[in-house]
Amino acid sequence: MRNQLTKKLLGLALGSVAILCVSCGSKPRPAEQAKQSSTVPADVTLTELQRVEPVRFSEPPPQTAPHGRVQVLVDASGSMVGFAASVPTLIRAVSQGFSAINTVYLSVDESRSCYFSKKGGVFSCRPGYSPATPFSASGFTNLDQAVLQAQEFDITVILTDGVPASLGGRGDCSTGVDGPCVARAIHEALAPRPGQPSTAVSGFWVVPVVALYQGKLFTEQRLDPKMFDKPLAQNAVAAETGTNARIGQASVDASGDLQFDYHGPRLAVLLVLASNIEAGRAFVREFYSRAELSAVQVLGGLKEFAQGTALLPPIEVFPGYVPAVEWEKCEPKLDPGTGKRIERGVISRCEVQQGSKLMLGCAKGTNEGQFRLSAQKRAEVGPLVHVLPPFRAKFSNSDSKILRTRIAQWEKFGQSIGLTLGCDPGWSISCSSPARAQWSFLPDYKSAGDSLASSNPVGAPQYVRSLSTTSPATAPHRVFGLAELLESFYRRPHRERELVFATLNLCQSP
Repeated sequence: MRNQLTKKLLGLALGSVAILCVSCGSKPRPAEQAKQSSTVPADVTLTELQRVEPVRFSEPPPQTAPHGRVQVLVDASGSMVGFAASVPTLIRAVSQGFSAINTVYLSVDESRSCYFSKKGGVFSCRPGYSPATPFSASGFTNLDQAVLQAQEFDITVILTDGVPASLGGRGDCSTGVDGPCVARAIHEALAPRPGQPSTAVSGFWVVPVVALYQGKLFTEQRLDPKMFDKPLAQNAVAAETGTNARIGQASVDASGDLQFDYHGPRLAVLLVLASNIEAGRAFVREFYSRAELSAVQVLGGLKEFAQGTALLPPIEVFPGYVPAVEWEKCEPKLDPGTGKRIERGVISRCEVQQGSKLMLGCAKGTNEGQFRLSAQKRAEVGPLVHVLPPFRAKFSNSDSKILRTRIAQWEKFGQSIGLTLGCDPGWSISCSSPARAQWSFLPDYKSAGDSLASSNPVGAPQYVRSLSTTSPATAPHRVFGLAELLESFYRRPHRERELVFATLNLCQSP
């Protein structure tokens, strides 16, 4: 069951790795003596956090594409008014992504597109990928209710410019549609569905979009227009993007919050929610691969933006992704002082055969050697994806028959492992019933939330923070409350997702 889950999560074609111990001795020792000298702890977690560098997806299509429903929801609240020229372009690009995965990763039985706002609810819906009426924005957002619509669809793509970042008050929605309120809705939308197999895994991605915005910008900040520092805001835009902005007269809206006319670059996001992890990742990949067919640029960073509509590198928020690899070689580790192999006794060979089997040959007597098991990444395509959760590597040994297999140490996360393996005289384990050990990766969602809240984040959390703001008055080009939304999502309890990287079958060759 776990091997099947591994393939679904990582697209690994490894099966299991078998260690065949050849000529490891003749006479078996008593079971109690073997157990005392040969076992390692049953379940050991390597606690050092590891962060995955930006990756490309490498998941192959399923043999038979599952059937499902997809939808596109566009925020039509007042803060989106300046994106009117870009909305049709983005909808066209989304339709290209869905078209590319149809019948390959997901057989689309039904599609629809709608707008949403607090005043209209979810409205102007019709089949296909274009809402029934031209885009028009006004009023407040109901993003939380739009997210909950994802419970009825297999892939949902939501275009929005963010949510209020307030975390105060009591209860999820005490301050209106805020970060915790939307985080709760996302958590519910990703929950297992009735009738789904227990191995089903949902996914959540953020796709940053940048376009020229022209219209009223609502800051949702109580700030006197006389105190508004227009040059500070314009300088921030010029420093972080490839173009300038023009800011007009500032005033207050009906709620007493600062607003001003804005013409310049501004970020929005596509929230991608999928009940099927393979189909969701495939959509993200194909959406980027075909974006330019819809006149949407694909950029490496915000500083590259100058005009039009563009995508920045996407973010996998949940469940987290580790690149698929294939074993390449197993070689002895050498003592840096003497240059000789590090071993006790004689282990004649350690080699990878056909990318999936590890052969270990031992002479008679007690033998132990240190090795480096290296892997190469499988072919990857599509955009570089930032993986937000960090991981902990775990070595599990549920079988007491494993003989002197010490905990593996990752030398290069996901690509090379330092092993200590050994054979004792009398080790006799049939290959028809081998001993088993397993390496897994555990996404650490709490640490992901802590990193987003940190004043000095690194890696993917730093990237998210560079796109997010809690002060549109000083950074009008950024997404309002993105980091706070994702932090709130990670603060909620999530089922532990164990991404199995390698299973070892240990046995003695006849």
